[in-house]
Amino acid sequence: MSASETANDLYCLIVGVGRTEYQPWSLPVSEKDARAFESFVTNAGKNPYPVNGLTVLTNEDATRERILKEFAKLEDISISNQNCVIYIYYSGHGLQYIKKDGNVDYYLIPNDANPDDLKNTAIESKQFVDNLRKIASSRFVVFLDTCHAKGIHSSQLDRGQYVASTLPVGDIENLVAGQQGRAVILSSSLGQDSIALDEGDNSLSVFTSCLLDGLSGKAAYLGELSIGVLRIFEYLSFSVPKVVRQAGYTQQPIFECSGVTGNYPIAIVNDFVNSKKGIIFERLKRKIETRKILLQDIERRKQANLWALSRSVDSEQSLIYQDRIRDYEQEEDRLWQEIENITEQILE
Repeated sequence: MSASETANDLYCLIVGVGRTEYQPWSLPVSEKDARAFESFVTNAGKNPYPVNGLTVLTNEDATRERILKEFAKLEDISISNQNCVIYIYYSGHGLQYIKKDGNVDYYLIPNDANPDDLKNTAIESKQFVDNLRKIASSRFVVFLDTCHAKGIHSSQLDRGQYVASTLPVGDIENLVAGQQGRAVILSSSLGQDSIALDEGDNSLSVFTSCLLDGLSGKAAYLGELSIGVLRIFEYLSFSVPKVVRQAGYTQQPIFECSGVTGNYPIAIVNDFVNSKKGIIFERLKRKIETRKILLQDIERRKQANLWALSRSVDSEQSLIYQDRIRDYEQEEDRLWQEIENITEQILE
């Protein structure tokens, strides 16, 4: 059996747009995000899969044509090796273009995007989804760190206007619909910005920073040897809102999946950390498991209200959804604090 046919080989496309030809849309944090995610992928102590193909596109390499070509390559690979694992990580601007007739188009912004010709120079949401739906892998995760407002928010064009935006949930639902083993994690909900806190030259976006923290082991529960795709989103759904709330912002990651009930691993828990966590008192472990179940239930309820809020046209009902979401977030904070306290008891 050749290396390319080995079960669970990883093929990964990482895009961090960074510099753009239309300078106001340049986003240096995107390149740093991409390089940081690359470090995780190439770390055999954290990434559970042997890397058989890794492409990193940043700055001038992150053009529309090159990105679409890489999508097509992953399609071919997945057809010839359906046991492979595929990650696509994309950090850069996303926007919605509101045309004068009121219709809205959604785009990802590559290096060569032209604000006067988005149709032919940017990657439209439906085009993005159509390309990725052709990828046949049964272990396929897409990370989208988009909707960064810097340089793009409320900008005007003669034909209409565009604002920072993540891709619409409906398109993301189409990406996973009817497929097995695929998941999409978006950095923020529709109408929210993805925050990059200004904390020096090495700072990352909040979403990517929390993602890498989780993959490094923080997302694991006690005794776990690996971190599954569902677990990493559970961690992101708590950690990202918590970080941005401290800075006065609101940001809630979104998760869409299909056929990932097996919760396949996407990270290995560090051996040193796990060795300490392995000394588990059964009574304390049961307490943590109970809180884990409660967190999962709260997350389901919160996501249902976020979904309803995104579609609500009634202002009073929207306020009710917002109040519920805040209550769920407070309950999550409380439960995570209890888990941290129990963990400290176990490690004493």
